[in-house]
Amino acid sequence: MAGFVRRSGPFLYSGSDPLHGRLRFASFNIPNLHVIEDPVWHLPDPWEQLDALESVRLLGGQVARIYCLSIQPLGAEPNSTATQRHVSFDPATGAIVLNETLFRSLDSALQLAQSKGIKLIIPFIDRWSWWGGIQEFTAFYAKPFDSFFTDPQVISGFKSLLSLVLNRVNTLTGIAYKDDPTVLCWESGNELELSDGSQTPADWTIQIAQHIRSLDGNHLICDGSYVRTRGFDRKILSCDSIDIVTNHYYDEGPPSSPVLLQCILGVLFLIALLILCMAWLKTDSVSWIQLPASQADLAHPSISTTARITTLAISGTVAAGLFAGLVYLAFLSQAPSTFGSRILRDATAAYAANKSFIVGEVGLSTQEEFQSALDALSSDTYWISGLLFWSLRFHSKDGGFYTHHEQDVYWAYHYPGLPANPDAGFPLDEQATMNLVRSHIPRVTPGYQLATMNLSAPALLSPRISRSVNFNTQAMLSVGLIWKGTAGAQFYRLARRTNNTSTHGGNSTADFVELGDKIYDNQGSGSVLFWDNIEASQNVSAIEYRVRGISDNSTSPWSETLVVTLAAISS
Repeated sequence: MAGFVRRSGPFLYSGSDPLHGRLRFASFNIPNLHVIEDPVWHLPDPWEQLDALESVRLLGGQVARIYCLSIQPLGAEPNSTATQRHVSFDPATGAIVLNETLFRSLDSALQLAQSKGIKLIIPFIDRWSWWGGIQEFTAFYAKPFDSFFTDPQVISGFKSLLSLVLNRVNTLTGIAYKDDPTVLCWESGNELELSDGSQTPADWTIQIAQHIRSLDGNHLICDGSYVRTRGFDRKILSCDSIDIVTNHYYDEGPPSSPVLLQCILGVLFLIALLILCMAWLKTDSVSWIQLPASQADLAHPSISTTARITTLAISGTVAAGLFAGLVYLAFLSQAPSTFGSRILRDATAAYAANKSFIVGEVGLSTQEEFQSALDALSSDTYWISGLLFWSLRFHSKDGGFYTHHEQDVYWAYHYPGLPANPDAGFPLDEQATMNLVRSHIPRVTPGYQLATMNLSAPALLSPRISRSVNFNTQAMLSVGLIWKGTAGAQFYRLARRTNNTSTHGGNSTADFVELGDKIYDNQGSGSVLFWDNIEASQNVSAIEYRVRGISDNSTSPWSETLVVTLAAISS
C-alpha cells in the first residue's frame, strides 16, 4: 500500500481511488517487532523482522500494530543490553534521551514493513510497566502516576518525547518518521487510563493530539485511551485532531451492577408494595387508613381518607420508581457482552461521530467470541476499519519460534498456525484461530487478492551431536537438527544421505532418503526440531542433510546441504 493512509468520515483509504482504495483489515499485533522481551530482552535480527512481516503479508493482513516505546527506569544502566530502553532521562539536563541502538531496530522494522507493503500502528507509551510506561516516565520528574495527565512539567516532557520521535530520521531510509507513509497512524498510548482505572482525561488527549498535528500533518492520530465498557468521551468524538478511536476486547464480563444496590432497591420495593396493598385493601393493622362511614363523608373526606389517598399516591410512585430501577439493573446485568456486540456498540458511536474505528486488540478468549468479533468486522452498517488479534510471534534466527505466555492457558500465536504443543508454548487453539482469521480476510478486505506465496528455502544450522546407548545396548549416534524456518511453511521435509565417502555438499540428489513424514517447527527458540538416531555400527563417515518447507500452495527449494563429518560424529 503506497502513500499515506487517509480518512474521510469513518472510512480509511490507502490510495487515491475512493472505491477500491478503502481500507479494512483483519490482522495481528506484533508486540516484539522492534524489541524482544523474552526469553531475554534483546533486539530482533532483521531476518526475524522480515519473517514477521512476510507472515502478515501471506495472511493478507495489510496492517500490524507494534507495542509501545519502552521507558527506562531511573537509575538503570543505560548501556546494559538487559536494561536499555527506547527512552531514558538525563537528570543533569532534564532532557528526554532516545536510545539510538533500540531506535535503529525500529528503523529496520519500518524499512522492512515498507518493502512488504505493510502499514504499522505505533503507540507511544504504555499504561502498564511491562516495558516501562507511565509510572517510569513520571518518575523522571518525581511525580505520581496521574500527574502524567495533569502536571505541566510532565506533559511538557512527554511532548518533548513526541517531538524527538516524529522528527527522527530513519538511518536506513533517510525518511523522517513524520514523513514516512509506512506508519498508518500514531496512537497516543496503549490502554491509557488513570491509576484507579477511570477514563483518561479528554483534555489531555486533545492537547497531545494537537501537539502531534502541529508537527506532523501527514499521519492519522488515534486516541489510545482504554475505554473498556464506558463508551467514548464526547469531547474526543468531537475533536477534529483525532481521526481514529479504538478499544480492546477481552473477557471482562458484562457491565456490572452493584449487588448491594440491587438488594436495597428490592427490599424498599417490597415495603412500598406492601404499603400500597394495605392502603388499597383497607388493612386494619394500619390504624390511620379508614374509609368514610357515609356518603356525606365522601363530600368532606376525613383525615383517614386523605391519608389513604396520599399513601396510595406516594407508595405507588415509590414502588413504580423502585421497580423501574430494578428492571434497569437487571437489564444492565444482562446487556449483550459478546465481543461482537461490544464492538458494534463502540462502532455505532464512532460512526455517528464520523470517526474511524479500529479494534486495537482482541484475544485470550474462545473461538465463539473470535467469530462474533470477525462477524462484527464484516458488518457494513457501522463501518469498522480494522481488527487486530493479540498477538503474533515469529521465527527465531536460532531455529524454532519465539513464544510468549499471556495468561492461564493462553499463548501468543504463530503463522500459519501450527499443531498444539502447550509445553513448548504453542496453544491448543492456534490452528483454529489462524484458520478463522484467514477465512474472514477475503470477506472484509475490499479488492482482496490472494497473496503470492513463494516459500524461501530454510537454512540448516549447526547441529547438536550426542552419543548414547539404546535399550539393546547398541551404541547410537544422535544428530539434533535445527533450522531457520520459512514464513508460511506448514511443515517440513527432511532428507538424509549417509556413506563412507561423502560428497561433502555435492548437489546430487541420489541416495537421499526422507526422514519421517510431516516435521513441524513448533518449538521454542533454539530448540532441536528433529533428532536423527543412527546406529554407530553403520560406521558412518559423514551424513548429509537438507530440508525444505511445504505449504498448501507452495514448496520451497531444498536448503543448502549440511554435512556432519566423522570428526563431529566422534567428538
